[in-house]
Amino acid sequence: MTLGQYSACVTFQPSAWPNFYFKSGVAFTNLNWQSRGGLAVDVLNTNTAPITVSIRVDDDFSANGVQHCQTASLSFPASASGTIVMAFPQSAITGMSAGPPLVASNALNTSACGPALNWSNIVAFQIFLNSPTNPTTLFIDNLRLPAVPDLDEIVDAYGQYTGTDWPGKIHQDTDFADQNTQEQQWCAAHPRPANRDVYGAWQDGPQLAASGFFRTAWVAGTNEVAPGSTDCGRWWLVAPSGRLFFSIGIDVIDYGETTAVSGRENMFTWLPDDDDPLTQFSQPCTNQTANFYGMDLYRKFGTNWMRLAQSRVFDRLDAWGFNSIGNWSSSDLFTGHRVPYTVPIWYDWTGLATFTSAAQTMIDQFDPGFLHSVDAAIASWSAFSNQVVTLPSSWTTACVTDLSAFLTDFAGQYFSVINAKIKLYAPSQLYLGSRFASHPIEAVRAAAQSSDVITFNIYSQSLGTNT
Repeated sequence: MTLGQYSACVTFQPSAWPNFYFKSGVAFTNLNWQSRGGLAVDVLNTNTAPITVSIRVDDDFSANGVQHCQTASLSFPASASGTIVMAFPQSAITGMSAGPPLVASNALNTSACGPALNWSNIVAFQIFLNSPTNPTTLFIDNLRLPAVPDLDEIVDAYGQYTGTDWPGKIHQDTDFADQNTQEQQWCAAHPRPANRDVYGAWQDGPQLAASGFFRTAWVAGTNEVAPGSTDCGRWWLVAPSGRLFFSIGIDVIDYGETTAVSGRENMFTWLPDDDDPLTQFSQPCTNQTANFYGMDLYRKFGTNWMRLAQSRVFDRLDAWGFNSIGNWSSSDLFTGHRVPYTVPIWYDWTGLATFTSAAQTMIDQFDPGFLHSVDAAIASWSAFSNQVVTLPSSWTTACVTDLSAFLTDFAGQYFSVINAKIKLYAPSQLYLGSRFASHPIEAVRAAAQSSDVITFNIYSQSLGTNT
């Protein structure tokens, strides 16, 4: 914008949509952005508070914020500099959540939303703020249009991005042996925290009754008391040893995920030959996939890779300070009995009555078949022992006020059926509820009546005021 000599000091005045507007024929001449992967701009925010910065791209001068435009927004950190990157739809890669970076470093990425545009006729774009209450100054520079990334050979033989380097990147097979030795030494030097018992519970904390299973207790001071008998205290998880337990875990601990190969062969620098033992991780077929993480575990540990990788998982969890295996993790980790774990139970809802609410398919919990389906699922699982149990929510709904009573009954039926079957087949295990993402109060109260623990999914950096 300033040929690298100066940045533009732009002060946005208090108004509805103050903007820095760039019009074709005046600010730029190339209207065809089809080969462009996004719009990037360097920003310096010297303010002491974060600023929500938005970028809008128009394909017609009649654009009004809804039609003929796409918009991206992000919260730009206080007292910081960086590059806002508005990714265009043409930079998206089928089968991937993200592609190669449009900007090499210090990028703050955001995606465009809005109706489809004619990317061969971009007539204007603007940088704007939403109703600032005070004059707000930003320094803006180096506006550019990064090209759509070249996808040829972006994945190396180890499943890594070829476009850059970083500490710890594998360059040859012998690197695995060096890395393995270093990690063994590091794990040995960082054992499980000394104040934790065999279950990962607080070794030096209050000693409650040891039931041999995980349970809950209301603890006041150092004593377990009856819930409601005192205003003091709080709920705790209690380990089989009777020690207080604060679960800190990682979910989806597994041996890798597959990525699509068929139709994207040009993206890979290497794939295993038919006689290569690594072919077990990438079988040639019509819809070929590849599990590079699995390949790398084989390279690292050899033919006994799964057992050794499992042992390394436990060593890492201890060294990193975790004491739980979270949901959706590989079931073979449970047999080690080294770390408490959580499992989901999936029931077959084929043939069950369903209905649609809030654009979601809902299972009718009052269908008589629901009871039998849950019974079969939990009965088949109940061979496992000494575990913490959670069940995925089979429904998420938003009800208006006049359906509150129905929601109470509906949720009550769901949680009471699940809990009854868990206690029938696994009376000593904990039922952690349905992992609420949204949490209507009627459903939460129903869960409280039938669950040992109410579980919430909060995808944010802090709890804040979420109650």
